[in-house]
Amino acid sequence: MAGILGRVKPWLINWSHSTCMLLHRWLARLFLLQTLLHSILALVLYQDDGSYEKTVGTPLRIWGCVGTVAAMIIVLASVLVLRQRSYDLFLITHIVMAVICFTGCWYHVRYDGEGTFGYETWLYATFAGWFFDRLARVARILKTGVRHARVTNVSSAIARVDSSGIRWAAPGRCVYVYFPSLCPLRPWENHPFSMSPTMVLTEHNHGIELKPNLVMSWKQSTR
Repeated sequence: MAGILGRVKPWLINWSHSTCMLLHRWLARLFLLQTLLHSILALVLYQDDGSYEKTVGTPLRIWGCVGTVAAMIIVLASVLVLRQRSYDLFLITHIVMAVICFTGCWYHVRYDGEGTFGYETWLYATFAGWFFDRLARVARILKTGVRHARVTNVSSAIARVDSSGIRWAAPGRCVYVYFPSLCPLRPWENHPFSMSPTMVLTEHNHGIELKPNLVMSWKQSTR
């Protein structure tokens, strides 16, 4: 849900991309902290009431451990150094571990009293939000369509992309751009660009005209 909120909140309260990503990271850390506390306290309670030996190896414990380990990998594999040096590895690990964590939570809840506590309602909401987020991404790509742009290397770590006809451009906002022609084997790869709307001079049959233009810049260190 942290990733979903990070994309929905800018629409609702006009937060910057960096602020939403900060919220995303801290929600994930708090989720991991609560998960570890849940696991530790459950272990202590099982030992106190003498049911530890009975629950070892049961689906309830196994899937709980799967979800906990996956959550730990998500947070530990999201450090800035890894995102900067191998973003593809971070992205794939992030998605795969998120699916495993969700699966572990689902079966852990289902085997805990056969789903009579109602915890699965939160998982329904999480999956619905995740599905809506992915569907909205596809819809935005289809809506925007294929665009042509002029790419300029500002420095070894900064690239500038000039493109026209992009909606919702405003200073402080961010847009994710796909470059399928550059990496045919990695069509999922995209990069966040900060946006700055400008006006450019264009020539036509009747003279010179000012047209809105979008300048996007990407810094590798902002990953």
